[in-house]
Amino acid sequence: MVEGDQKFILYIKLRFGRELCLWGYLSSDAGLDIN
Repeated sequence: MVEGDQKFILYIKLRFGRELCLWGYLSSDAGLDIN
């Protein structure tokens, strides 16, 4: 993974942490892996 992508993802996680947790829960519940 590119370092810039990691920084972007970190920014998104910090800014939209709650939404990402919800997405992670829904995706894992659906059997998907978005990471």
